[in-house]
Amino acid sequence: MNKRILNSHPFLIVVISIFAALDAVVRLVPATYAIGLYKFFSLGWVFSPIMGVLIGPFAGFSTAVLGSLIRASIAPYKWTFGPFSPFLPAISALQAGLLTRRKHNLVFALIASAILFFLMLTWLYLPTGRIVWPVALYYLTGLAFVPFVRIFLNLSGKWLILALILTAYVSNITQHALGNILSVALLNLPAEVFWAALPLPLIEQTAFALGSGILAYPVLIALRKANLLQYLHFDLPEKQTETFKVTKTVE
Repeated sequence: MNKRILNSHPFLIVVISIFAALDAVVRLVPATYAIGLYKFFSLGWVFSPIMGVLIGPFAGFSTAVLGSLIRASIAPYKWTFGPFSPFLPAISALQAGLLTRRKHNLVFALIASAILFFLMLTWLYLPTGRIVWPVALYYLTGLAFVPFVRIFLNLSGKWLILALILTAYVSNITQHALGNILSVALLNLPAEVFWAALPLPLIEQTAFALGSGILAYPVLIALRKANLLQYLHFDLPEKQTETFKVTKTVE
């Protein structure tokens, strides 16, 4: 495959600007209530992994930070974690981009796993984390999903959709881990809050992951048909590409 135009600086600036603006708007739309934080989780949880998949880990990270800055300038509320807040969606986009990179994929998958593993250990190191240790099971599940992401990314159809869903879960559960750590370190949330919220990530993260995967797949197919996917980060697997070509010929 030819070198991606996304690597050119002018095009990269345009892409980051567009996605940052979209990210800022999406993060203004509430999705679910966050117990103990007196705020809502936004639809940005659905958008961040898609952004990482489309434009890559580092551009996705930068875009999420910029999007948070734009949102802060127009939103009527303050950041929950102060200057650390932009790094929550950013780490989700980063993880999604790392997991879906095809070049040196094993290295980047290991980096994504290491980030989540480090955050899981950090959570368990905290006194509150040791008390509410079952939360770490969500992070352990994310680590278990990583090899399946790599396997399913090379397949087509429903398997590719499943890969995107699992990618979104790993990405967002990493954001969740960082958010929990900051909630303890900066907000001093007690263990009771985490016990009360313990079942919720199962519902929330499943819904967010399904939303990301189900939305990302048709977007990727549409970009492919419009011959625009070549300008971005993600490559459809060869089988999917062949399927598209055959379908196009038959039509």
